Amino acid sequence: MGGTLAHDVIGVSRQTDVAVNYSYHIKMKKGQLALGLKGMVSFYSANLTALKIWDQNDQVFMSDIQNKWIPNFGAGAYYYTDRFYAGISVPHLLNYNKPSTFLSAQISRVPHYERHYFAAAGYVFNLQDKVYLKPSTLIKYVPNAPVEADLNMNVFFMRIFR
Repeated sequence: MGGTLAHDVIGVSRQTDVAVNYSYHIKMKKGQLALGLKGMVSFYSANLTALKIWDQNDQVFMSDIQNKWIPNFGAGAYYYTDRFYAGISVPHLLNYNKPSTFLSAQISRVPHYERHYFAAAGYVFNLQDKVYLKPSTLIKYVPNAPVEADLNMNVFFMRIFR
């Protein structure tokens, strides 16, 4: 069980996120499976009238956005052993302002939220006595955007630091 509190200020917008996380671990034959859930709410404000705009009649910028609350939830699964791990997650399951999409909500004048999908995996190879190689990857997918992949390589000598 855990939680997160985050506060972002970007330009004229402010967002505070409050989340509660829970995971349940299941012992398997060779490893463990962790299943996680997250419930969260974001509080969003934007001082839009402070912006310099080209079109003074643009209705979007005529008034500020004050304290909109935006609920969401996420889920993930993570399997791991002493040498291997793999996981998938969707941190924000709800999309906003896309009424035709499954798990969508319509809230006026909030940021556009697009669902993100993550997959991660890694393995530890024993190269020689006290030398280990750990390649890993994180793949990120967002609809209508290029797939991103992070490839990493760690080398451990004598496992001094864990």
